[in-house]
Amino acid sequence: MWPRVDHPRWSPADTPKDAAEEQLERPIRLHELRLDTVAAKLQDLGVRRVVDLGCVSGKLLKRLLAEQTFKEIVGIDGSAVSLENAARRLRLETMPERQKERIKLLHGALTYRDRRIEGYDAAALVEVIEHLDPDRLVALERAVFEFAGPEHVIITTPNREYNTKFEGMEPG
Repeated sequence: MWPRVDHPRWSPADTPKDAAEEQLERPIRLHELRLDTVAAKLQDLGVRRVVDLGCVSGKLLKRLLAEQTFKEIVGIDGSAVSLENAARRLRLETMPERQKERIKLLHGALTYRDRRIEGYDAAALVEVIEHLDPDRLVALERAVFEFAGPEHVIITTPNREYNTKFEGMEPG
């Protein structure tokens, strides 16, 4: 029996919470919402072959791998450490062979032509573009739109307060 609310030693911590209530009270991270939204949009578009440009630790890749509609998933990043983290997150070493055949991790720069990522149905750049110096944006544009040429490109950016390149940018 739980103590009555008017009991002198009762505190809210004494009240049991169910898992659903805990889930609702946990703060929602905008980055996680963006990843979920990108994965859902790619699915809505009927994409089967997708490349995650700047895949970092593989969070989007993991979401895409969970959906069988994506037949070929590629993550590319300029950081070998990030690719190692992605491989760990995805558990590539213990992944079943059929699942492993659907995913590739590639080391490469996003601002240079890379024939390995040409012709995919879609490319995603989730919270990547703000890490590029403004003078490199034209190179990224050419690498993605002119050379890689995916049918769909999804680009997201973080909230202004997390933007590392444009501190002091006015809201909106």
